[in-house]
Amino acid sequence: MIILFKNKVYFLVIFTVVLLIDITVKIFLEEFPYRYISKPIVLFLLIGLYLINNKESHKNKFLFVLLGLVSFLIGDLFIINHTTKVFFITSMLLFSVGKLFYCLKFTNTIDFNMSRLTPFLAVCFLLVVVIFRLIYENLGHYLIPFIIYFFVSLVLALFSFLRKGATNIESYRMVFLGILFFLISEVVMVLKTFYHEIIFQDFLIMFTYGFAQYFIINGLLLEYKIK
Repeated sequence: MIILFKNKVYFLVIFTVVLLIDITVKIFLEEFPYRYISKPIVLFLLIGLYLINNKESHKNKFLFVLLGLVSFLIGDLFIINHTTKVFFITSMLLFSVGKLFYCLKFTNTIDFNMSRLTPFLAVCFLLVVVIFRLIYENLGHYLIPFIIYFFVSLVLALFSFLRKGATNIESYRMVFLGILFFLISEVVMVLKTFYHEIIFQDFLIMFTYGFAQYFIINGLLLEYKIK
């Protein structure tokens, strides 16, 4: 069993198969009980990967990632029944908490260059404005949760962006790729829920979400600080 988590190729194959099984279950089978079995396995694999391969010397940083994964795991269970308002908002809250734990892990003491940061913030702002204009009329009681959720998502993207120069380039690129996958998953999810259905929407949401977590965790396992 340990070799599954130690060998990158083995793990990637198993992880992809498990993720595709969960997507198939989501599309073709009943939510209860099948998705409550298939969906948590995706995060359980990543938790096992992180626990076995982690070399983080800072105890708090280790706990931040672990608590983030657990928050996402519980949120995954709530969002299965996303048509129920309470469950949907609870899942958004748990996902936001998970992202905040990731932000705490991403923090560093390196000074950032404002000229490099400004274009990134401009793109993020434009993305939020476009999405907000599309879905505003359909948000209703979800307006405040949506604003909080996307604000946290952008903070996470900002913190991952600011890792550049504070960590090795391999870790930076993989984590940032994971954040981009996160944003794709969330944009499709929001448009599907509050605007209009998108072709292959269920596949896109789950595939990009699963590999977002995969890239982030593997990126963190590659991390070493630059003094």
